[in-house]
Formats: sequence, structure tokens, C-alpha cells
Amino acid sequence: ASSVSPVSLVPSVPSAPRRGTLQRVGHDLHHVVPDLHHTDLNLHHVGTSLRDTLRLLTWNACRLLAGGRELALVNLLTSSNADIATITECEIPEGAGDFSVAGYTTFSPAMSLQGRKTRVLVLVKNDLALRANVKVVRDIMDPSVQSVWLQFSHHRIGGSTLGAFILGGIYREWTPQLNREESRLRMEALLRQITTAAEGSRVIVHGDFNLDLDRANDGTYYMATLARSLAESTAASGLEAH
Repeated sequence: ASSVSPVSLVPSVPSAPRRGTLQRVGHDLHHVVPDLHHTDLNLHHVGTSLRDTLRLLTWNACRLLAGGRELALVNLLTSSNADIATITECEIPEGAGDFSVAGYTTFSPAMSLQGRKTRVLVLVKNDLALRANVKVVRDIMDPSVQSVWLQFSHHRIGGSTLGAFILGGIYREWTPQLNREESRLRMEALLRQITTAAEGSRVIVHGDFNLDLDRANDGTYYMATLARSLAESTAASGLEAH
């Protein structure tokens, strides 16, 4: 079942902007960022009121082009009035063509060196993309991992001004076929991106790491090493979990 969890993340006019924000969203706090294996839909807000709000949505599509999920996504975007949506586990095969939704600009990961499927997309309302002069931060993106990094300039939301920030839409791929070394290398690539983005900028990290941060020091957790590296690296970058 889907659930909606509005959460205040970043003040629209912070008195002392933090270097970054790493989100915990929803009632299940086992995940560093919204892990939608357990919460299919998360909707949350950046701003001080519902009138002056940036509405962010994350959704695990579990194969976006199958089983009517494209229509489901359109319905979610319409019902939530989301300004920005990060869609994970899209599983769009190479050669399927560009994915688009009316009223939104679609941003995709860098072209994969391995020709793998596209597993994460970030959708931004067309008017917001224009107002915030959204640009792809290509020098952060890495074709070895599934991520999208966008720069938003200062822009108006209702009667307020939201300062500039960088948003990263991330999906940490996990399959039984990935060996431990490859998993470590991909995690290191994602952490380098987050560290680079957080240097002097406000950051929102959106998506799915497929990790349980609360078990980072649990010796029985088979991904504890990766969870610890995520916790330590993001803390060193000045990011805060919400």
C-alpha cells in the first residue's frame, strides 16, 4: 500500500544554510534516504507553509514501462502536484527511447559505459525548471553508477524565495550477481559524488541506497561495511539525516 509522509526538510530562507541535507523520509527510519521497497510513495515538502512549498516525491516504480506503471506515475504526479519526482528501479532498457511525462522535464543518468538499463530518473515541472534555471551537473555524474545531479538557482515559491541547492537522484543498484568488490567500487563512486556536491552547496539527496543505516554497526548485517562507509562519508561532508 502507498503512503504519504509530508516532512519539513530545509527552511526556504535559512538563517545559516547547512552544507547539505541527507533525508530520512517516512515512518520506516531504517533507510538513509527514502527506500521505497517498504514505502511505495513518499511525498514531502521544502518550505515554511503549504502555500510556499516545494513538493518532492520519490517512488519505486519496479519496472516503469510494465504493468500500467506509466499511467500510475502520471496519476501520482497529478494527485500529489509534485514539483520534483525521483523515480527509482525504472528498469528502462537501452534503446527504449526517451521517457517523458506531460508537464515535466525528464533528467536521466549519464550514458552507462556498460549499456545497462536506466534505473533512476528525475522529473522536474517545466515551469520550475525554467524559473530555477535547472542545469545538469555533469562534472559530478559518473557513468559507472545510476545517479542524476541537478543545480537549482534561487527562485520564488509563492511568497517566499528558495535559495540555490543541488539535488541528487540516486539509485544504488543491488543484485545477487554483484560481487563485494564491485559493490564497494560503486558505493565509493556515489560517495564521491555526494562529497563533491556538498562542497559549499546545500544538497538534497533523493532516492534509494538499498541499505539499513541503523544496522551499520551490526556484525550480523551483511551490508554493514557499506552502511558504515555511507554514514561516515556523509557525516564528514556535513550532511544531516532527516
